[in-house]
Parts: sequence; structure tokens; C-alpha cells
Amino acid sequence: MSKESENAAQEDHDDEQALKYMLDIGSSGGGNLAGAWLGLLLGGPSGALVGAFFGGAAGKAIEIALRVVSQEIWARQLSTRERMRVGTVLDVVITEIRRRVEAGESVRADGFFNENETGRSDAEEVAESVLLKVQREPEEKKIPYMGYLLSSIAFDPEISVHMAQQLTKIAEQLTYRQLCILKLCDVKDKYGLRRKDYRDQIVDERNIYQILYECAELDSKQYINFRGKADLHSKERKDFGATIDGLTSPTPSHMALQGIGEDLFNLMKLSLIPDADIAPIAEQLK
Repeated sequence: MSKESENAAQEDHDDEQALKYMLDIGSSGGGNLAGAWLGLLLGGPSGALVGAFFGGAAGKAIEIALRVVSQEIWARQLSTRERMRVGTVLDVVITEIRRRVEAGESVRADGFFNENETGRSDAEEVAESVLLKVQREPEEKKIPYMGYLLSSIAFDPEISVHMAQQLTKIAEQLTYRQLCILKLCDVKDKYGLRRKDYRDQIVDERNIYQILYECAELDSKQYINFRGKADLHSKERKDFGATIDGLTSPTPSHMALQGIGEDLFNLMKLSLIPDADIAPIAEQLK
């Protein structure tokens, strides 16, 4: 067999493995449009089928944006694993947009999908940003939620292209456990978290302080706070531990989402993070 034939055979094998991976992980997200995704990448008839899924001009715009970006990404000689990651995000995006359109929602009509003076659309720019980030994302549990973020942006005209890039950059920088902590803020009442701070104990066990460090980072960037939902002031702020002083001042039962942290929770659909991934964190914060 010639070298060219061997390379072609290897590429076919890689595509098969990528598709198999998508079938496994994509189906766990509630849908499976791997065939349509493959059509988008190859520019084949399934690509047109995706436009039909969404319907009308909006469907055509989404089809073009996804196909153009995915083909550009695909042309960069991705590894098998990188193809799997990109394909998983596209599968989530296509499935989620289709679900929302069929539920009666409308994609944004503010020109987000229209070509601008750069020769491309804001949608293409944001989609490329997300796909490039997930391409090298080692924490693969994060990847479906990046897909939800991209699909959510397609429906929300209040998210400018600049905010969309900010959100995708922040989402890339957070660890999967930090995403789990964002969800824990929303469901903390069911876990009976610790109702006092850690000032009365030495926090020297790795299983505790590693989580407190992640909480500290989220708090320092003001994605969460330890004051509760209300914006407390003066004496109340002092009593509730307004900021993390070292690692000992947070009170887990008071943790709450705020600002971009709350935006990420909603747009990335972090409520879908399995309870099994939340429980070990909550156990350490009891």
C-alpha cells in the first residue's frame, strides 16, 4: 500500500472514530445529529438538511455559519481527539437550536448572522472562537456546556459579539469543577452546606483547601459571593464574610451566583451538570 493510501485509510479511520465518539457523548446530551454534523463538515447534502431543520432564512444563516466555520477548523489538520471535541460541540449546538426552534422560540434577528464589513458574520466569529477553544480542551466534560453557550448566544440579542467573546474566554479558563461550583450555588440548600466559616479550624487537608482555592478564584472575579443573594452592606457584610480572607472566611451555605457567574450558569445550562459531579464537592463543604 502506498503512503498516500495509508494516509487516506488513517483519515477514514479517524473520521469513523470521531463519529463513534459523537454518537456516544452526543446522545447523552439529549439528541444525536452526528450525520448532519458530518454533512456540515463535508459540505454534503446533510448540511442542507440542517438548514431545513431550523427553517427559513434563520435556518439558512445558521447552516452557513456552522458549515463555514467547521470546514475552516477541519482544514487545520486536527488530531482525532480534536475532531471529536469539535464534533461534539457542533452536535450539541445543532440539537439545541433545533429543539428551541421547534418549541416556538426565534433566533436573534439583530443582524448577528449577517455578513458584516469584515466579510463574515458575528455568528461565525463567535462560533470559531468556541470551536478553537474546545479543540484543545483537556477537560472533555466541559465541552457539551460550551455547545450550550454557543446555542444560547444565537437566541439572545442582548449579548453583543464583544460580550460573547468575553463569556467564551471566561468559560474556557474555568475548570470543570468550578462550573460544578457555579451549579452548587444554585442547589446548595439540598446539600446542607457548612453554616459557618473556617476560621476556627486549620485548613490543611488537600481535599478541602483545593476546593476553597477554586471558590476563592470565583469570588475574587466576582462570579460568586458568600453574602447570599442580597447585596449586604456595612456590618451585615462583615458578619457574613463579604470576601475570602485567605481561605478561611467563606461560609459555604451563603454562596450565591452573581454577575457573569449567573450568566454562565444560565447560558451554559449548568443545571444539567449531573448531581454525581456535584455531590463530592458538596461533601467537602458540609
